[in-house]
Amino acid sequence: MIYRIEKFIFSLRSGHVNEKLVANTNLIFHILSILFIIRNIEHTDILYLFRSDIILAINTLQYLALFTLFLSVFINNKILYILNFLSITTLLNLKYGYNVEDLLFQITSLWIIFINVNKIKLFREITFWDNQEQRSGYIFLFGFNILITIFVSGIGKMLDPIWVGNYGIYYVMSLPWISITSFADLIRENELLVIILSKLAVIFELIVMPLYLFKKLRLFSILLLYLFWFILMFPMRLDFIGPIGIVSSFYLIAQINLSCKL
Repeated sequence: MIYRIEKFIFSLRSGHVNEKLVANTNLIFHILSILFIIRNIEHTDILYLFRSDIILAINTLQYLALFTLFLSVFINNKILYILNFLSITTLLNLKYGYNVEDLLFQITSLWIIFINVNKIKLFREITFWDNQEQRSGYIFLFGFNILITIFVSGIGKMLDPIWVGNYGIYYVMSLPWISITSFADLIRENELLVIILSKLAVIFELIVMPLYLFKKLRLFSILLLYLFWFILMFPMRLDFIGPIGIVSSFYLIAQINLSCKL
């Protein structure tokens, strides 16, 4: 059974890893994670409603996460990736309110352990996927993990009367933190535009994952994903969803041999 699953994954993975892009993305992700943890520290009183002794333990964990992330900027190997994942996961699952940006950070911090498996001696010794061709399977699975969550969101929208009625975008554009209010007003005041964008949002979430499963369409799927994250960052300004989504997609593009595409 395990052999069949592995064979199936290998049939879908690209067999290519852009090592330089992965290394640069590691750096960007760790810097973004530092900013994320700093914000977590700033909102400790709101996010963690525990006794003072537990808050002290949480503060210790927060600064431990900050320290390991800082080290990861300069030391790109070994146990730091695992410590980053464990500390970030603990912090996110202890706080009140687990949201999409938390999920993206947790998923990304998990999969970069495997994407960088050749740099982690412990994992290199216990895993079969340790060379470049095989490690592309981890990048493929990372992308599938993200895209399956988007696909499930699309299924949820098909069961939501607001989205079924094609007015989901109206309420999304009514969020108070939209960067350009005039842009949001323009969409809300145009019923036809609201209907079209609501349909496109659902269609995107339903097709981007199936497209990703085909090697010849994978680049197109990832480019659609980039567009999606960019829109969430601007003008919708859903911090940190847009930025972490874009950074995560850098890993996904590392499995595409662009030199063969051009």
